[in-house]
Amino acid sequence: MTRLPRQARTLAAAVVCLLAAGCAQHPVHVRQPAPVIGEDTALHNRLPTAIRQGGVLRIATDASYAPASSFASDGHTIVGFEPDLGQALGQVLGVAVVFTNHSFDSLPGLVTSHSVDLVMSAVTDTREREKEVDFIDYFVAGTSIVVQRGNPKGIGELSALCGHVVALERGTVQVGLVARSQHNCLGRPIITRLYDNNTDALVQVRTGRADAQLSDYPSAAALVNDARTGAYYQLASTAQYEPGPYGIAVAKDNQALRGAVADALRWLVSSGQYRQILRRWGVEAGAISRVSLNAGGGRSCQPPTTASSTGVSRACPPGLSCGTPCNAARTEARTRAAQTATSKTSSSPSRSSHCSPTCRSPCSLTSSRDGRLSGLMVARTVRTAGSAVARWSRAARAARP
Repeated sequence: MTRLPRQARTLAAAVVCLLAAGCAQHPVHVRQPAPVIGEDTALHNRLPTAIRQGGVLRIATDASYAPASSFASDGHTIVGFEPDLGQALGQVLGVAVVFTNHSFDSLPGLVTSHSVDLVMSAVTDTREREKEVDFIDYFVAGTSIVVQRGNPKGIGELSALCGHVVALERGTVQVGLVARSQHNCLGRPIITRLYDNNTDALVQVRTGRADAQLSDYPSAAALVNDARTGAYYQLASTAQYEPGPYGIAVAKDNQALRGAVADALRWLVSSGQYRQILRRWGVEAGAISRVSLNAGGGRSCQPPTTASSTGVSRACPPGLSCGTPCNAARTEARTRAAQTATSKTSSSPSRSSHCSPTCRSPCSLTSSRDGRLSGLMVARTVRTAGSAVARWSRAARAARP
């Protein structure tokens, strides 16, 4: 019997999966692997038996965060730098890739129960989340403040949110960020209102029922630069608060899959294919140069919390957020910051400390280019979200730019 080539077999397996009841419940993203990236047979053979035999890698996402993952104009196909990166991983591993759309809150259970193989959904790798799943880190981004176009409330930084209504998506790291910032408000607390999705939170800002909304920078920047939404929103500033890594989530008892996917991602990084994908989506500034596992849960290196005579503690180290874990990312952050400052003096990011008197509020990196993904160097640092309410981070649910 003549056998089909492996790529054809895996595509056929993906189609069968789509016709099954479990897959047909959600819109999906399936594309035949392009003959750009060759299969690594050794990595393919390291995959769990079920994936090798089925020929399909199942990846769950919440497709509402352009430019990470969102629906195309057909309302069915999931597009973004995450689906493209997942597709490239599938090509290296020699399997088809199926992205399925799910509610964000369901994602951890899907991967721990093995209903899907991976979660790739702008999930920030944090210490709390590492208790549930393992992470293969693939991107870095921080939180931005979105306000109504014209900024009628004059909000320019995190501390300016005191006394204002802030709309947040329930369960994100932004909820924890605001909670940790409340101690700076001195009787004028931030009024937080939580919503089931980021789209609903943004509607509150657009209609004036909230003064600001917090979301991950790539999606916030896409939102304000999209011709369809830019007339309603703008960034309050160029600062990114608490920059941290996005991680591909994998079940802790699936070490074979974790290792194979991590090494496939390392190949994409070293070959340059990874950066090409990010460049196509305008998010190369968030690229990593080294693949890490569970980098969000490193040992904390917080500076002393004693306030100086001026009421402000010593500044955070260059390129770092307060509470940055002790790992190799510190050296990389300083190196990349220095390189950027040298090569792009006119448009390079300037570092400014936004530490509170106790240095428990985040420091941030700022950029001279408001809302332009290509103009911002995202800090290559990671910071644990020190709050149990920060469960699964999401990027802003903006429409595809």
